[in-house]
Amino acid sequence: MSELYLYDNNFNGMIPSETGAMAYPPVLDVSDNLLTGTNLPEFESLQQLSGLYLEFNKFTGTIPSELGNLKKLTILFLNDNRFTGIFPINIENDLNLEELCLKINNFTFTGNLPEINCTD
Repeated sequence: MSELYLYDNNFNGMIPSETGAMAYPPVLDVSDNLLTGTNLPEFESLQQLSGLYLEFNKFTGTIPSELGNLKKLTILFLNDNRFTGIFPINIENDLNLEELCLKINNFTFTGNLPEINCTD
């Protein structure tokens, strides 16, 4: 499987912790659902991930610093959630992002946030 699109299905609740043991495809899209909670998938199992779409859900809490270990990640959409806290990575140095969207959250940043292809 090269891509897994689960967007716009009205899935609700939290992502089960057991999903951390799954082998994820390079693109994972669970956007535009009703997903909640602070437990995101275990980033150790996402090493092959090039696109991660978590936008338009109701996730809360902070983003784990392990996100910076996803060296193949080029697309990261976390917008329109309820994330808080300091964004844990130096985006420009740690990741090779081509697209990044963080708007409509409650992040705080140290340094400058690069503008990377975040469309409305």
